[in-house]
Amino acid sequence: MTRTITLGYDMLFYCTRFTPVQKPAQILVVKYFVVSTSLIAAVSNMLKETKYPVTGKRVVWALNDRVYRSGTDFYTIPKEEWEASPYANVHKYNHDVYPANAAIGMNGCTDCHAPKSPFFFAQVLKYPFDEKAAPLTMPQYHILGISDLQAFAGAYRETYLKPILYFLLLIVACLLVGWVYQRLVEKKQALLPALLVKNWVPLAIAGAAFIGVIIILMQPELKQYALPSRFWLDANHFFISALILGGAFIFALQQNQKNFRWLLALLLVAIVAGIFMLVKLPFIGLMTRLSYSIFDLSRILLALSIFLLLIRRFIVKSA
Repeated sequence: MTRTITLGYDMLFYCTRFTPVQKPAQILVVKYFVVSTSLIAAVSNMLKETKYPVTGKRVVWALNDRVYRSGTDFYTIPKEEWEASPYANVHKYNHDVYPANAAIGMNGCTDCHAPKSPFFFAQVLKYPFDEKAAPLTMPQYHILGISDLQAFAGAYRETYLKPILYFLLLIVACLLVGWVYQRLVEKKQALLPALLVKNWVPLAIAGAAFIGVIIILMQPELKQYALPSRFWLDANHFFISALILGGAFIFALQQNQKNFRWLLALLLVAIVAGIFMLVKLPFIGLMTRLSYSIFDLSRILLALSIFLLLIRRFIVKSA
């Protein structure tokens, strides 16, 4: 019975440094796999020269899920779809990490979904060498079966779109404080002092609220107690979205026909995108992934529209 000695990446590196290997031009290229029969032969010779017991054993080259006996003779080994190779798979992620602040995701979705995050964008070894004897790498998200468009759409959505959304929501929340005050004044105008019913007061209240929030944001120790963290905002994505869509619909009902139709169109886009996110139909996987970005973009346009309409309302009232 013949036993197998597996030639992995470490042995390959040792072999290419200390044993004679054919020049890159002489390496056999089969599609995108670069295989050298002489590489296996060189390792076999090295083992014999070092008195390694090779009787009844055979050197093979394991490349991902392929085991090569020679440059053209190989067989495949079953592996999970997320594995690069069934050999030495070191992609390990644990639950119950202590301390919690060291866990992936503690800083929100950008721990993974960011252009510089190693979770998806780290360069991992695809083949030990190509036809020019240089290591061939690929982004880690390729192992997960994610396309370039999907990976970068998610990264830029979480890194840039969501901060814009959260900042707009902050401004809108401050403006809503002034708007609520304005509505109360309209109902109780006769009972309030003349200074408190001035048209510029609601906008001043909204501005004061915004300045107060900015002061809090500039103090990290106070910020973590007074305002929700990025982790909290991302973790409560569904409830925040429901609040935005519900609030936008109520706000739309109080607008003229033109503004109502615009806000309603954005709401419908967000709802359709949200349905794709929840259903996750397997035969339209790309559309499902892109629906996350479409959903967030529609929320941004809703928040921006409400912001502009509130500003215009304050300006008209102050004029």
